[in-house]
Parts: sequence; C-alpha cells; structure tokens
Amino acid sequence: MRLTNGYSLYPNSPWAGIGDTSLAGHTVDSMDEGDHILITHCPICGYPLAEPMLKKTLMFSFSICDCCGCEYGADDTPLYREAWLRNGAPWFNGNPPPGWDYNKQLKHAQMDWNIDIEQL
Repeated sequence: MRLTNGYSLYPNSPWAGIGDTSLAGHTVDSMDEGDHILITHCPICGYPLAEPMLKKTLMFSFSICDCCGCEYGADDTPLYREAWLRNGAPWFNGNPPPGWDYNKQLKHAQMDWNIDIEQL
C-alpha cells in the first residue's frame, strides 16, 4: 500500500522509504489477445501470477507480489526491480518455493515493461 507521500507501508519491500510515484515499469511473459495483453508473470521479478490478468487489470489491481513485494500500479518500475536485485532479491512474503532461483525466474520478466496511461 502506498501512502500519499509515496512511502510504502511494507517495511520489507526493497522500495520501502523511497518516495517514487512514477507508473513507468517492467513485467513478464505476456500473450497478445487482440487489443489486450494477457500477463502471466509478475512484471518485476517474473514470478508466475496465480492466474493470468489483462495488463490494464494488473496495473490497477494494487496487488502485491509474494516474491518481490511489488505493488502493481505503484511500484512496477525499472527502479523497483533494480532496488530488489541490489538488495539480494529477497523473498517478500513467507518462504520461497523449494529450489527457487531468482535468476531463472527473471527470464520471464519483460525488461521493456512500460505503463503508458494514455494508451490504456
């Protein structure tokens, strides 16, 4: 959750204490379905979503990734991914799955993820 000053209420987030309010960002595997893009993985870390979502739905869901702690629509930016990796790619919620390897997972991330509100 983001406060009006841009700070996160999640102290374990690699973004905690940084007041970015940008909506530019990155994400993961997607399939083009006509005018809609179906997202299957977290935009920041590549962790599989519980169920595929349309890009627009994910961007405004304000859901939080269990892996990287990204809050979609608030934290899904290139800077968030950089901060998460710089902090050692810590697992955000609970324990990682057995055999978890963030390097393999990142292969699913779309490094060119950008949120352009005007195109939605």
